[in-house]
Amino acid sequence: MKFSLRTAVAACFALEAVLGSSLAQAQEQCSMSDAAHSAIERICPTREGMARIRIGGAWGYISAAGQVAIEPQFDQAYDFSEGLAAVERDERWGLIDRQGRWVVEPRFTDLSSLSHGLAAAEMDGKWGYLDRSGQWAIEPRYERAGPFNGDTAMVSEGYQHDLMIDKAGRVIQRFPANVTVRLEPNIFRLYSASLKHGDLLQHRDGKTVPQPREAVYAQYSEGLLLAASQVKRGEDKVELKGTVDFKGKWITPPKFRSLELFHGGLAIASPDAHTHDEKERFGLINRQGEFVVKPIYQSIRRDDLGLYRASHAEPGPQGSDVFNAKGERIASTDCEELKTVYLTPSNASDWEVMSGCGQTWVFHRDGHAINSKLAHVDASATAEHLLLRETKEYSDDSERPTRFELFNAAGKRVLSSDEIPLTDKYDSVALIAASSSRHAQQKNLQLPLALIIRGYKQVQIVTSDYKLISNPQWQYDRDMNGYDRHGDEQPLEGPLPLKTDAGWGAVDSQGRWVVQPRYSRLSSFRNGVAFAARLDYKELMVDQSGKEHEFPEDGRQFERVAPMVLEGHTNNGQSIRLDLHSGQQTISKAPDDVRVEGFNGRLAAAEKGGQWGLIDPQGRWVVQPTYTGRIEAVVNDKTKTLVGWKTSRYIKTDRGTESLYGWLDAQGVERAAPVYSGMRFDEAANALFVDDGGSKGVMALDGKVLIEPIQESISYLGDGWYATRQREQQGLIDASGQWAVQPGSFYFSDMHDRLFRKIQVGENIVVYDAQGRVSTRAKPLTVSPDVSESWWPETTDAYSAEEQTIFYGADFQKRVRIPGRVESYARFSEDVIVFSPTAQRDKLGLADASGTILGLYPYERIEPMTNGFAMFKSSVAQSKHKSDHKHTKRRPIEVEPATRYGYLNRNGQLALAPIYEDASHFSEQRATVVLLGNLGLIDTKGKLLVHGAWLCGRHPVILDSNKKIAWPREFQQRKKC
Repeated sequence: MKFSLRTAVAACFALEAVLGSSLAQAQEQCSMSDAAHSAIERICPTREGMARIRIGGAWGYISAAGQVAIEPQFDQAYDFSEGLAAVERDERWGLIDRQGRWVVEPRFTDLSSLSHGLAAAEMDGKWGYLDRSGQWAIEPRYERAGPFNGDTAMVSEGYQHDLMIDKAGRVIQRFPANVTVRLEPNIFRLYSASLKHGDLLQHRDGKTVPQPREAVYAQYSEGLLLAASQVKRGEDKVELKGTVDFKGKWITPPKFRSLELFHGGLAIASPDAHTHDEKERFGLINRQGEFVVKPIYQSIRRDDLGLYRASHAEPGPQGSDVFNAKGERIASTDCEELKTVYLTPSNASDWEVMSGCGQTWVFHRDGHAINSKLAHVDASATAEHLLLRETKEYSDDSERPTRFELFNAAGKRVLSSDEIPLTDKYDSVALIAASSSRHAQQKNLQLPLALIIRGYKQVQIVTSDYKLISNPQWQYDRDMNGYDRHGDEQPLEGPLPLKTDAGWGAVDSQGRWVVQPRYSRLSSFRNGVAFAARLDYKELMVDQSGKEHEFPEDGRQFERVAPMVLEGHTNNGQSIRLDLHSGQQTISKAPDDVRVEGFNGRLAAAEKGGQWGLIDPQGRWVVQPTYTGRIEAVVNDKTKTLVGWKTSRYIKTDRGTESLYGWLDAQGVERAAPVYSGMRFDEAANALFVDDGGSKGVMALDGKVLIEPIQESISYLGDGWYATRQREQQGLIDASGQWAVQPGSFYFSDMHDRLFRKIQVGENIVVYDAQGRVSTRAKPLTVSPDVSESWWPETTDAYSAEEQTIFYGADFQKRVRIPGRVESYARFSEDVIVFSPTAQRDKLGLADASGTILGLYPYERIEPMTNGFAMFKSSVAQSKHKSDHKHTKRRPIEVEPATRYGYLNRNGQLALAPIYEDASHFSEQRATVVLLGNLGLIDTKGKLLVHGAWLCGRHPVILDSNKKIAWPREFQQRKKC
């Protein structure tokens, strides 16, 4: 008879298995990555002196002595509990005793282990409880059922309410629908419970209302929330949409297949279709759900201008209609789809141009619609005018001059190339992008409307009263090509720079010289000032009257920050401010050891000695340098105004160095200390969204907390309203169904088998245990039991030569000091801890609860101590040999590292050498290992009590400690293959 050994795996670790829709039970899942081909497929940790084993696809049990106690014969099997085990055969569950005899015949669809004399069982989709004889102690009527915790257990009724019952099935406590209780208690017989607060609508003024149940989308406009209602259609349910007010009253009846937000009292909607096969058609409705524009369109889109573009549906005439904000049709075309023409600058928001099928339409925000004569165009716009230019590549005659049209805000075509003489074939036209500031719009400073470049030699202007003016002195320069591309970030002011033979000058809106042409270079005007260079190359400033102003001799990098005001720096880094109105020059000098960033308004962020504050232009500290992190200016992108300053400071946590954020207003007054883990400015809400350790809230710019940072999610709806969802709060419920710990922000669901948990919120550490006792540095508590498993670690001087870990009790008093790093999640196990020694980074160490170093080891990993043994993983050299013919002996020619597992004892000494390919923790003085590719069970001395093998290379068998076949019995006397 011949045995062959194959590779195998075995690792057994406990986790909670939820069996289908049934009871959650703490069953052992056993697998090992290196035993995929083992004769024995699974060996699980020993429980009550028995270990589950699977071989040949069937489950059985072996005793702690390694004898086959119950032959493999079951489809599924659970550990023994209170002398009985739940097993499955032919898709039915029952209970067996330690001899494998049926105590309860297999007739249940699911079954749990015994707990306090009762086992939860499922029959016909409902759960109840059996006694040891298999009789119903509590009839099956629950959707879920947990183990008994003394005289009570948790069950669920129809997935709606959690109940606590006694052993007679009487309801001890019925929990509200928004309270969910864990089915299994923790090690202190307490249940983790979650309290859900409904979704809320909160206003910045403090008003709070429940979010209507029907408002499932959290989308809001004009006082209405998008809502939905379920309607049954045969076997299916159809969702129809409407709107409700904040009280949940239907305003727009739920009778639409789709519905968008309301704008100006209108919304895009499609009516209910009785079958899914019907094509969806769209129209415009009012708040009462009446169609203002009939639902006959294939699609409708609302653009930024507030216009609705509707495409005709097939069959029927092809084309598009355009409706204004009142639902009035203002344009109609046979073009199937009009496309939007891109406007320059992109912030020209009062106009829209649509083109397609050889047609062009111009629309203004006031509701004007104009059909242009030009077919293919590009466009530029200001608040008052829009210019269309014919695109050359689509022109019938590429040799002819560029055609253009100019429109005013009243919807009138005020100038057209068809009405004026243009001769040069390369003419181009540019609408001048003027500043919208009041200063720039003074009458005498107004710019011409447009610039016409003729043959890239001469130029003409379009005056403010739509006249075409030319001057033989004016010459083309490539810098003029940018006059139409300036937006609000770089607005142009009058007068307009133009080039002549005599140099650069500037003209007003009528083409009159305001600045005489005498400069070799002249920039555009902003804040009333242009930068110029005379013909002798001397640089200076010119104001809008043509008056010259000289730069300070040591000044540089000037910016025009306000009307007739410039700021720059001196050659030695001083801040300098010029007021050209008064002629005043202010020089501020920051201290030599201060680094200054750019000014925003009258303040600048500055750093001194690694700390940050704010200084004024005179170099005086407005905010003392007390912040360890940067100070950032926050600017509203739309208005380009300073909103305030985001401050920060650095803190050390177990995760490394992190930042906390605070807030200063635009004047530098601290409105919120840096305590938030996140902060961002929201332009729509004009408020700050803050994050407090994962919980979200809203703060006003003056520091007032608008919405407490206790929300799981938050979104701005509009009109000061926010849709919020509070985080689930957790508490603990005792075995009588009462709150042992009231719901709060702590999380007990992950403390099923832990004595404590440490969390860090900012710089504050909070420690709480599975009984709900909370301890902080400010309010330390002395809790019991004060055992090493309840101590928590804090590493100091991380990754330095002085790195160490100090363990504290729940009262924040020091218990022991370990010379190295301990992971933040680690804890003592059987009074022993694993650590990474500071001095020897390539090793791991073991220390006991008194701080005594038990040993340092060159291992890759050491697991927590269980049953007096700590499993470790090590790389072991494996040598390969071949014959040496000259010396007639074998010599090593190759050395390869191999991963092996062994065990250390409670004193840190080597107990079992690293010879196993894989291994598990000890349980009841037994451990599962992989040896020579097969799974086996060992005792604390390493004796192999049972292992697997392949008989004749194809029959899986179980061998006892003497390597004799223990199972199957028919093979025990077999001598040959």
